[in-house]
Amino acid sequence: MSRLLIKFVLIPLGLGGLFLYAQFDRATNYEETMARVTKVEELCYMTKRERGVLSKTTTTTDHGPCAPMQRIHETHPAYKDYRLVKVTYVEYRYRSPADGKVHRGKHEQVKHPDGKSVKSGDTLLVLAHKTEADKTRKF
Repeated sequence: MSRLLIKFVLIPLGLGGLFLYAQFDRATNYEETMARVTKVEELCYMTKRERGVLSKTTTTTDHGPCAPMQRIHETHPAYKDYRLVKVTYVEYRYRSPADGKVHRGKHEQVKHPDGKSVKSGDTLLVLAHKTEADKTRKF
């Protein structure tokens, strides 16, 4: 098989198939559900990529509170080549359509549709699985 056939036909068909399956799964197995935010936590970590002739190495620090990580990133010489990454974790409670009970979920980097950050007490729209009570997806 020629490389052009693979590059311009088979790869796009495969990606399109995955996209269609994800949309089908979402429409068939998940239901829109309101969730109440119970905790919002911002953590930071540092990461660095080094490229060799035949290799690529990624080094990542542990997650920690952002203020100390920012100070370390700015002042410690060992971390001058690292990139600081901020991650927001949102925990929430929702009533599952699978069993009607309240469950907890957690997602990363959730924002309101208007782009504002969420805070504790806010409501979010999540996709709750229709038969697996503890399974959710971002909306």
